[in-house]
Amino acid sequence: MHGSDGGYLESAVFMAAGHAWRVCCYLNGARPQDAGFVSVFLRRDDDDADADADENVVHAEYEFALVHHQGTLVKWPSHCERGTASAFDKGNSWGCPRFISKEDLKRSRFLKGDCFAVRCKVIVVQVQEWTVQEDARPAETETTAWKALLSYVVR
Repeated sequence: MHGSDGGYLESAVFMAAGHAWRVCCYLNGARPQDAGFVSVFLRRDDDDADADADENVVHAEYEFALVHHQGTLVKWPSHCERGTASAFDKGNSWGCPRFISKEDLKRSRFLKGDCFAVRCKVIVVQVQEWTVQEDARPAETETTAWKALLSYVVR
């Protein structure tokens, strides 16, 4: 429904890894250059008091897949898109601007009447911060050790 209004459909809120999420689906692309494609995005929908704080950023991987209306994946051919670990602030979304073309969707067995179903997997990951610590030994201690080792080897 991109067209002139840029409208989209929004899923109900669902919980994954202790956070609230929504899937947003643009039936005719999220941007003008994506017209003719279905765009799907995962949006974090938590009620954080301070959405700009670093500790409120959630890193998550996501996967969208077309499924049968019973919720089962089609074994082959299937349509699936994955996203790498992305930083989700409240209201921030990541996804697939060109998930599937409208023509491919119409020809697929995923479209039933005018409906299709998308499964969204969310995996929240922890980001590890690494610090490099310098060797605290004085340089001359290291030099003395090398000299002692060399004098031993030369003998």
